[in-house]
Amino acid sequence: MASVIKQGKNKFRAFVRTKGHNISRTFTTKLEALSWATETEHSLATGNQILQGKTSVDLFDRYAREESVKKKGARWEQIRLTKLSREKWAKLTLQALQLQDIQSWVDQSNLAPNSIRRERNLLSAVYKKGVKWRWVASSPLNGLELPKAGPPRDRLISDREVGQVLKALQWDPEAKRRGNCWEIAWAFQFAIETAMRLGEIYKLQWQNVILERNYCKIYDTKNGEDREIPLSVTASELLELVGPKQFGSVLHGNKGSAGVQFRRKLKQAGIEDLHFHDTRHEACTRLAGTFHILELRRITGHKDINMLWRYFNETAEQMAEKMR
Repeated sequence: MASVIKQGKNKFRAFVRTKGHNISRTFTTKLEALSWATETEHSLATGNQILQGKTSVDLFDRYAREESVKKKGARWEQIRLTKLSREKWAKLTLQALQLQDIQSWVDQSNLAPNSIRRERNLLSAVYKKGVKWRWVASSPLNGLELPKAGPPRDRLISDREVGQVLKALQWDPEAKRRGNCWEIAWAFQFAIETAMRLGEIYKLQWQNVILERNYCKIYDTKNGEDREIPLSVTASELLELVGPKQFGSVLHGNKGSAGVQFRRKLKQAGIEDLHFHDTRHEACTRLAGTFHILELRRITGHKDINMLWRYFNETAEQMAEKMR
């Protein structure tokens, strides 16, 4: 039999008692509590029972093995799920796990608001799959309160900082021995010219570089779309430094180790608060001075055009000048 009782100002505990089962869970609204109790009671009555004894750690492990591997962001998801597995609430059985367990983790977390939201989105997908697998009757995230989203990162890179980064990476365009640092410095400059992500640069193939027509093609990007990237004079010159060739990768390293080494070199040089991905914001800001917003979207691959408005900061006076 299912029942719901109020506990405190905004807390409702739902109970389901059947032969061999005595399950309860707390919710922030009575409607959520009733919904969970009804669904759980129905599952037990029809024999479609929830698997007992499993924890979030077990769920994270299965999700990483069966679902994360299907995604482009598999490595990120698996790292995050491994980290989340260390939390105390993740070791509770899924039947014992309460909303307040996760809410306490959110409230006490030192992560930035946007990072918390990314964690929630991942957890939401995991627990949704847990419901499908009959490991849990409903998501324990229902009713979770999140911190307000912070402003988007808008870090620009000055010419002086570009010079500092290249110095930290010991950049020499004419160097005969070109190791990982040389390639990372090359990628850093190429990213500022093209707004390409680090992973997109390291996946770029020579057969998709059309230097004589000043553009390159990239496939299977983060948002699933293919893009054609116009090449500035500087971008073309950078490509000529490493080629051109008919086939093969433009660069020989890989995104993962390049990102690690970039951060290490910047730390050693005392360069703070600079991420490789800031090159994309810098590039978009520069390109916005040349291209219309729809043209810029084709270059950057942003699905939500509203995300690009922040790069267009012309004053009314500047726009009026274009009309004369």
